[in-house]
Amino acid sequence: MATVSIRDVQMVNEGEVRMVNVLVQDGRIWSIVPTARKLIAEHQVEGRGAFLLPGLVDDQVHFREPGLTHKGCIRTESRAALRGGVTSYMEMPNTSPPTCNREAWEWKMKVGTRDSAVNYSFYMGANGNNLEDLLQADYRQIPGVKIFMGSSTGELLVDNPEVLRELYGKMHQHHPGVPISVHCENDTVIANSAQDYASIKPREVWTAEDHPRIRNHESCFVSSRLARKLAETCQADIHILHLTTAQEVADIKEYKSRTAVESGKFRPITTEACVHHLWFDESDYERLGNRIKWNPAIKSALDRKALLEAVREGWIDIVATDHAPHTLEEKYKPYTEAPSGGPLLQHSLLMMWDLVMLGHFTMERVVESMCHAPVLRFGVKNRGFLREGYAADLVLLEEKPLRVHTTDLEYACGWSPVEGVEFTHSIRGVWVNGQTGFWDGEWGFRDAGRALEFSRSTFS
Repeated sequence: MATVSIRDVQMVNEGEVRMVNVLVQDGRIWSIVPTARKLIAEHQVEGRGAFLLPGLVDDQVHFREPGLTHKGCIRTESRAALRGGVTSYMEMPNTSPPTCNREAWEWKMKVGTRDSAVNYSFYMGANGNNLEDLLQADYRQIPGVKIFMGSSTGELLVDNPEVLRELYGKMHQHHPGVPISVHCENDTVIANSAQDYASIKPREVWTAEDHPRIRNHESCFVSSRLARKLAETCQADIHILHLTTAQEVADIKEYKSRTAVESGKFRPITTEACVHHLWFDESDYERLGNRIKWNPAIKSALDRKALLEAVREGWIDIVATDHAPHTLEEKYKPYTEAPSGGPLLQHSLLMMWDLVMLGHFTMERVVESMCHAPVLRFGVKNRGFLREGYAADLVLLEEKPLRVHTTDLEYACGWSPVEGVEFTHSIRGVWVNGQTGFWDGEWGFRDAGRALEFSRSTFS
């Protein structure tokens, strides 16, 4: 493996931006020095003042393999991740069959070893009947357990409080520090909302603009608050995925204010926002329709504002994508038949960087929420930071406009909700484990990914 010297870059890492030269050797960051010190290597990269970031770590993606590969697969979606600067991912269990036992998990690991362009890991899913499978799992290569407290895509609903209480308690007893990631929506509230809404507007004429009225604020808040309260009672480690409402933000602020802990360590209850909930609001449904139909729903401008502020101020810990591709044929079905979810991995960093340019938060906060925080929360070993000795997962981001064209997408589904958008920055280079995966519009190595390893001592 050739040594690489990356010269004259603005390193964004651990709360600061500074000019450095970086030497990569044997797949790791060998040295980080001031630009006055010239590093000799077999391959020289002139950074020209571009931003050097740790490779992003996305804790919530859906790659659709096995069983749903007409939407996407590990090979195609990991290449989209690579193009987007996401060098590590944690993939969700709602495939067909779902990843609810060791056999299904091992199958995915074999495919990841064969096909993944970036570093990979796969959750175990709870289905209400597989507690022993979850307790017997080896969490040195598994990021955690995923629970759907509300129905979304798949058949993994677990919403009985007593079942949740047992799962929380047993996981805390047998696997302390292993996060339980929770999709929070309440199906009863959603069903009641749909029934009430149908009396105002017939179901056959519902469109995507009606989505946040049906999967509404109450459905999210009731569910996330139950998850939080049960976790506090059981002293369980939970990670509440994709917050979407101002009410949920207020609730987590109250919790964090009440449970202040030593700086640098995570509370056992953490939260996440997704880039689409930070980028879009309900005014975008008229233009984009089912293309931005997600569960939980994109909601009001005030909710978006609350989420942006919570990311800026650190109340929300992690920013992810919830990358969940569907074909355009599926998306163009009538609203009640169209699936929820969409592809985002290839442009999530550019979306966040443009939000920086608009003044919503700093570039340091983007790196903290998309690189540092995921590895700390899930205990990923030796990634997510630009530190000597860490894996050389790197992204070079330059101030060069990029317009999104369909022909340049890596997704198997072939479309993006940000088609036509011109971003202020573009990704010039990506390295995975020291291998050049992408450089100046050209592919390099597309098989440099490795299985993620986890150690829970980093946040327990």
